[in-house]
Amino acid sequence: MVNAKDENYEVIKLFGQEALFTNSRIDRETVPQRMYCYDIRHGDDDSVPCSLEPSVFVNHMGTVICGVDFGMVQDSYIPIGECDMGFEGYSEDLDSYMNGWEKADVPFPAPIVIKPYTPSVPQEPEPVDELEL
Repeated sequence: MVNAKDENYEVIKLFGQEALFTNSRIDRETVPQRMYCYDIRHGDDDSVPCSLEPSVFVNHMGTVICGVDFGMVQDSYIPIGECDMGFEGYSEDLDSYMNGWEKADVPFPAPIVIKPYTPSVPQEPEPVDELEL
C-alpha cells in the first residue's frame, strides 16, 4: 500500500464528479479528512471498470480519492457503466488537487444521489412441519 500524499494521480470524471485515480492500493490511514477513498473493481478484462466499492481485494483496477461521499458501507457497490468514468488526460498530486478547491473557494461537491447496492444475505428456508401437510 502507498501513502496517499506520495502518489501522483490521473484526474478522472466519475459519475460526473472530478476525482483522482491510481492503479496503486492506497493506505486509507493516509487519506486526509474531507476526502473519500474507494476502490474500482474490473471484470475479466483488466481495462473495463465494473464497480466502485469501499475496498476491493480481487480484480482491483485502482483506487479513487475524491471529495464525494457515495454513502457506501462494507459489501456495497455502485455499478460503473461505460459512460460513468473517463480519464481527463492529465495528472495531479493530492495536495494540488485539494489546494485547487481551496483557492477557487469552491466547496467539495455535495453527496450525489446514487444509491449503492448492498446484496442481501440469503436466508435459510424455514423448516416445514410434516404434520401440517
